[in-house]
Amino acid sequence: MLMNRFRTYILTLLTLILLSAAHTSWAATASMNRSIISENETLILVVQTQDMSTDQIDLSVLETDFEILGTSQSSQIQLFSGGRSSNKQWQITLAPLRSGTLTIPALTVGNETTQELEISVQAFDPANENKKEQEVFIEITLSKDRAYVQEQIIFTIKLFYKSAIRSGALTSPNIDNAVIERLGEDITYQAEKNGTHYSVLERRFALFPQKSGNITIDPIRFNGQIQDKQAQPRSRFDGFLGQSLFNDPFSPTLKNFRTKSTAQSITILPRPAAATGKNWLPAKNLKLTENISEQSNTLDVGQPLTRTLTITAEGLNSSQLPELPLPDLENSKNYRDQKSQNNQIGKMGITGISQQKIALVPTAEGILHLPEIKIPWWDVVANQQRVAILAARTIMVTPGNNFTVTPSNTENTQPLLTAEPRQTHSSIWVILSGLFFILWCATLYLLWKEKQNNKQKISQEENVSEHRHLRKKLSSIEKACHENNIAAAHTALITWAKTRWPENPPQNLAALANHSDQPDVISALQNMDRILYSTRKKIMEWQEFLKTTRALLSQKTPSHDRPIIKTLPPLYSRGEHPLLK
Repeated sequence: MLMNRFRTYILTLLTLILLSAAHTSWAATASMNRSIISENETLILVVQTQDMSTDQIDLSVLETDFEILGTSQSSQIQLFSGGRSSNKQWQITLAPLRSGTLTIPALTVGNETTQELEISVQAFDPANENKKEQEVFIEITLSKDRAYVQEQIIFTIKLFYKSAIRSGALTSPNIDNAVIERLGEDITYQAEKNGTHYSVLERRFALFPQKSGNITIDPIRFNGQIQDKQAQPRSRFDGFLGQSLFNDPFSPTLKNFRTKSTAQSITILPRPAAATGKNWLPAKNLKLTENISEQSNTLDVGQPLTRTLTITAEGLNSSQLPELPLPDLENSKNYRDQKSQNNQIGKMGITGISQQKIALVPTAEGILHLPEIKIPWWDVVANQQRVAILAARTIMVTPGNNFTVTPSNTENTQPLLTAEPRQTHSSIWVILSGLFFILWCATLYLLWKEKQNNKQKISQEENVSEHRHLRKKLSSIEKACHENNIAAAHTALITWAKTRWPENPPQNLAALANHSDQPDVISALQNMDRILYSTRKKIMEWQEFLKTTRALLSQKTPSHDRPIIKTLPPLYSRGEHPLLK
């Protein structure tokens, strides 16, 4: 009897131990490959569980202190004598958003929870870094650190890199109360820095501060993947010509890399008291020129003259240039054409050009006086006010072919030809010519007005049709996202983009990213592209994706005036620089 009780007690104890061990083995665990990193470096968080039935892991709690650069998932099953073991693993690549001691909170995996982890993030100061040892670094140059309000400042970004860049994104300057214009396309070249050869990508912007005071430009950041030259082959069949038999020699190992520039400070001065005039025009140079259709200083009554006035300003955007003061002229009808504006981009930045055409039609003979035109502007090189002057012009207006013949001084009492009838017919002809000209101008104006109204009506109808078509495409995108169908979402996105930008239809997600200058939208599209072409099953956060890209998807009218910033070509093309195209 005693032996039976003892056996029962032992069996019960063993059962409890086995159940406890089984429960413990199902607990999710978290680990890191590094515990101390720099602010510009990344870490890999590994989450494991033996519960093979779950595919759910909540990573949203990480977004407070970290940027999630990528996620991969894998499963392993091992068979051995008497049983088997299995586990599921997630590898999450994280980039810290700040320095200090950061906490990786407990993650929920199915019905399990991992433990908390701590990591020490050291502050990254680009100014104190040894650039000779860096694979990638950024330098910023400013054309000046003191400037007047609304004066042009050239902001140049130089990305130096030793290893090939496979993918990446470079942020743009972010400044409050400033107009920012991209200056042309990126340029690349080779340069030597501290005895080391680098490839350099250069990108320039024109800044126009709109408020005086001290302003700070946030650091420019680069986030991407570069070739890891120090990576070792991962296959156990190494040794054949220094490479693995089962590794693709054309797909080198990549590593995530982040870096940033130093912050920049600029002092913006207010408009000086010595600057007079209605408009404030701080420029390197400003010219006012004139071109007329008739080089002669003589016109006939009713003969039209086209006068073209042009303002050319180095260092000013064309939108900053003023309207020309054009007073009404006596004995002349004036017809002002629509003003044209454009910007020319050169090595010294933006040159704004504003052109105005005026048609003059003399209505009476005499002297037509075109008064002097003055435009005060501020010379930022000499730091003094100057005035662009267009000299006055005088034009003689004649009656044209009308003439009279006076009587000859003879003894005849009756002249051979009298002047009065000829003068009467000439005056009538001048009046009729003027009336016909006025009627002709009025007819042209009415035809032009009708044409504009028709264009506006057609444009409104096309806009309504286009808006309905785009709304239908957006519904397809949202439906695919809610159904967790990444392939259908990708197809719907590209179809929507081709309808949205028919003049330059994007063919892939990277080309679609070129139509946005918001880093979070670009990052969301890049992440979708990585997940789409990944060989491993990855998680797509659809709610966050729709929330991030809503600004891009909700645009109603094409932005023809804004230059497209070509940030990335297709992410997985080989042999091409990902920041150029």
